[in-house]
Amino acid sequence: MNRLKGILMIITGAMMWGATGPMMEWILATSDMTISFMLTVRLIVAGFFVLLFLKMNGRDIYQPLRHKVWLQQMIIFGVFGMLGVQLAFVGSINASNAVIATLFQFLAPIYIILFVSVRHKVLPPAAQVVGMIVTMVGLFYLLTNGSLSGFALSAGAVAWGISVGFAFTFYTLYPTRLMKEWGVLLSVGWGCS
Repeated sequence: MNRLKGILMIITGAMMWGATGPMMEWILATSDMTISFMLTVRLIVAGFFVLLFLKMNGRDIYQPLRHKVWLQQMIIFGVFGMLGVQLAFVGSINASNAVIATLFQFLAPIYIILFVSVRHKVLPPAAQVVGMIVTMVGLFYLLTNGSLSGFALSAGAVAWGISVGFAFTFYTLYPTRLMKEWGVLLSVGWGCS
């Protein structure tokens, strides 16, 4: 039962994340809302509801804030992880569109593989290398339709797109100790706040 619940949560989360890109693109195109205001409201509201949910379920949500080392890690995760990935993603949407931003986000596993390989001083397994090559070739064809003359992205769009991958990598790798110590929901709740 827990496995099915986990699978459903992954699918639901992926669908919601996928829907937010076009929604944010539409908001930026049809309103005067700034990126900073939209992200501030989005993250604070999300963090508030996650922390409220935990508090209502009897969790001491302030416990990690009482320890300087965990408080510092929560702040770093919040600024460079939660805000960083959101800002890079919305910046990429603003410089190109939601589809392009999402495509660049899919480069994050490549960054993760390369980071882990360099950190542990080992070559990635052959299957991962093949996966990286296929991903890069697929991304090339999706962005250019097979010809560099069709490549119409600005330097800013490419820079934001690459930063999405780096931000997503940090967002994925950095909070492992936090989440192991305090759980995913508490870490994400304070990271958003």
